[in-house]
Amino acid sequence: MFRSWLVVVVLFGACGKSAAPADVAPTSASEAPASDAAAPSEEVAVEDGAVNEEVAGEGDPVSAALERVSKLEVPGMTRSRAQLASGYVTVAFESAVNAKGNAAMVELTVSACKDCARPAVADIEAHKQERQDALGELHAKNPKLVFTIAPLELMPERTGVEVYARSVVVDDATHAVLHTLEVNFVDNGFAFRFFAYPQSGMANSDEELVAAYSQAELEANVKALFVATSAALWPPTP
Repeated sequence: MFRSWLVVVVLFGACGKSAAPADVAPTSASEAPASDAAAPSEEVAVEDGAVNEEVAGEGDPVSAALERVSKLEVPGMTRSRAQLASGYVTVAFESAVNAKGNAAMVELTVSACKDCARPAVADIEAHKQERQDALGELHAKNPKLVFTIAPLELMPERTGVEVYARSVVVDDATHAVLHTLEVNFVDNGFAFRFFAYPQSGMANSDEELVAAYSQAELEANVKALFVATSAALWPPTP
């Protein structure tokens, strides 16, 4: 049987002036036999949660804030890698395992940007069909595809926009699984883009996929990382 774990990311550019490589939609697809999902990122991982500093902070407040994000510690999560560059930082965390013994990966890119508008549900809804098509024909045409765009309260008075996708396709020749959560948020000179996905392997049905790791669990991981990131970007004043 041909098996594939397919993860496709379509990035909503909330900030036209961002210094981060946010206009490029990273993709990852594998046709190897079923195994735990690989991280859908082209960035070079560094060992032991270290920081790959392409451009270190140079003393200005924005660079210092991004450097703090690169060294984040999040309770209950383990930092697997971090990349700090001019104008943006990318970090990746693995969650603790859930009751089913499964964990999730959460990738976050924070970009410094000026005059950036917060993403709105309507803005992304306008491109819903394009986003679904970008998942690939196999999932886009799956009648059981779950694809939703909705607001997500990250913390009180801080609401982003989430794009959630879930699909399982199993027949005599194919076994393909998709399960991702993307969240975009902009505030106070920074654009956030989260991408979360379970590492629970190849499910045989939608019910099995949800039981292994739920949408609510992915959202909880994103919220935990957002709270920690907010504290690093905007430390409370004495």
